[in-house]
Amino acid sequence: MIELKTREHLVYYMQVGMMKLSSLDLKFVTNLHFAILQNQSVTTNQIALFEKLVIKYQRQLTKNKISPTLISKLNWQATNIVPSEKEYTEAKIYIENNFIYFRSPFSKKFISDLRTQTHFFKWDKDNKRYSAPYGSYSLKLILNTAKKYYPVINYCDTTKTLLEKLKRHDSAKYWNPTLVKVNNQYMIAAINNHIHNQLSNTTLNTDTKTLAYLSTLGVDISDEIKFQNKKTKFASEYDTEILIEDIFDLPHWLREIECDAVGIIAEHSLPQSLKTELRQKFSESGIQVFNLMKLFLEDVDSYQAKKIAIIYFSSKMNYKHTVSDLNITKRIKVLNNTPIKIS
Repeated sequence: MIELKTREHLVYYMQVGMMKLSSLDLKFVTNLHFAILQNQSVTTNQIALFEKLVIKYQRQLTKNKISPTLISKLNWQATNIVPSEKEYTEAKIYIENNFIYFRSPFSKKFISDLRTQTHFFKWDKDNKRYSAPYGSYSLKLILNTAKKYYPVINYCDTTKTLLEKLKRHDSAKYWNPTLVKVNNQYMIAAINNHIHNQLSNTTLNTDTKTLAYLSTLGVDISDEIKFQNKKTKFASEYDTEILIEDIFDLPHWLREIECDAVGIIAEHSLPQSLKTELRQKFSESGIQVFNLMKLFLEDVDSYQAKKIAIIYFSSKMNYKHTVSDLNITKRIKVLNNTPIKIS
């Protein structure tokens, strides 16, 4: 048993192999131990993190007969403890030479979150910071992600100026092109030149056909219009979902948006009687039905002129290799909410 007389002894004990620490925690304690041995200054931030680890591994320490009472009597003896500089205790975003830079205290959760969102930001090991080419998307992403994990974020003058300009838009309700109704008139809020040009000959209304066309252009539909009923919701979404109980409404709804063919995926999950009846309904509506997964074996050219809806009964879709040249007007996921009866 090692006799502990100082906090430095406790640092040594925790990294010498007597305890089981996570790889990340062990790396920190080992680096702290080496800094102490080499008479390097240790920051208050490092000391605070070490104290958190002492609490985290208190059960192991107690099991090894190192009680909280004993730990409370241990003081730092020979370590030179200096205040942590603000640069290393608070996050900072700054823009230089058309690059966005981000520096912050270590946060495993922040790193994981940033990695799942983008590959734009690269870690610069030498300068201990993240960097990415300047762009509005990259700036917005790092701002929103940093706010989740750091209570204090410092900005350079350039970033401050950009944020001040954005404040005038704080009250904006729509950021994406969105169909709205204002004073009994329909209009596209947050419209851009591309959407304006596409809609130059289109009369805006809430007809099923119009809503479906807008959805194919990437135009959102405001909630007060979209959620009037099941059909308006269906028409308003390019990627949409319906319940299996509404499946026989599909032929009528698709006919209204002038869809003339449907490609079906995972149809085998339906009972045979339901498949037969559904195909009959489509036929009566003048809509051709084909098995999408077999399309690559057929003549794709024969379908290129058709407005096609994709219907799938599986949580996974993998059809891009077969329909990349087709005119897909809507993608529909059918959800089976039928209760399972256990006898």
